[in-house]
Amino acid sequence: MESAPQISPKASFPSKNSSLKFLLVIFCLYFVLRAAAYIIFPHALTQASDLTVNNILSAINRERQLRNLLTLNTDSRLSSAAQSKADDMLARHYFSHTDPEGNYIWPKIEAAGYTPYLQLGENLAIEFYDTESLVQAWMNSPTHRANILNDGFRDQGMGLDFGDTTQGQYHSVIVNTFGTLISRSKEQVASKTQIASPPPPADTQPAKPEPQPESESVTELAPPSTTAPVAAEPPPFNINLAIRGDEPTKPSFTVATKKQHETASPSPSELAPQAVTGQKPKFPFDQEQAGRYLTLGLGAVLLVLLLSDLKVALSQKIQKLDKKLNNIVLLLLALAAVAMIYWL
Repeated sequence: MESAPQISPKASFPSKNSSLKFLLVIFCLYFVLRAAAYIIFPHALTQASDLTVNNILSAINRERQLRNLLTLNTDSRLSSAAQSKADDMLARHYFSHTDPEGNYIWPKIEAAGYTPYLQLGENLAIEFYDTESLVQAWMNSPTHRANILNDGFRDQGMGLDFGDTTQGQYHSVIVNTFGTLISRSKEQVASKTQIASPPPPADTQPAKPEPQPESESVTELAPPSTTAPVAAEPPPFNINLAIRGDEPTKPSFTVATKKQHETASPSPSELAPQAVTGQKPKFPFDQEQAGRYLTLGLGAVLLVLLLSDLKVALSQKIQKLDKKLNNIVLLLLALAAVAMIYWL
């Protein structure tokens, strides 16, 4: 009677080849999904977006240049106050011209050294993702537009901060400050007075003065000047409006004004202009986050494969050569899994 054929230990261990094939399929699928994520999902907003301080400042000046207005100088003191306001709005999650204690930005500007000033202004915005949509929203708002195109402003500053939306923070906070120093305003008025002189009258003879009594002196009137006199009290500051980019139906609008050397901050009054919206991303996460989720999934699959293959290798008695090869594969899998988890 013939005995049944013996199955060698090598033939009874099919897990090595199947594991390698499964691993190859997983890696191919991973790279395909990463390529798809690169095409479908947007780039990381804080890295690929053109929303930067310099870009916004340049865009503001372009709007002024298109209307033959002087470009604004970037003042570090206005920028310092604006950045402090942006950081505070992001950290304490409020959207207003006043902080939770009711303080305006004006004391921050004075503390930064921008004084004595003739007028100040502030534009706010949150939840914008690119410079073009931000500036366009400001230009579509009459009050923001008035600040940007104010011929009386000579300086501007910019504050920009980004938050983590997964932690409930704003994606972006933008604070644009404007100002004019009193000394600079006086110099400009003097230069205009020297350049613009009244044209001489055409073929007109001066009126003959009426005879005056001998006891009275004749006073000669000076010709009228084309330059308007400087007002003793500067006009109030322009309306400053806050823009929220992601809530077109219920935006938060406030108006803040400030006069020269005013110590008490005025209370904001409510305003209801047209809603201004920013462009909201279509997906809840960006390209880099999608890639990390895929890598995390691959690492989990590799760990499961490592544990199952290790269990089979220890439970079966195989030849020494096969055991060494299997251990090398397990080591490579472990290194790959550890490296990808560390990268996350």
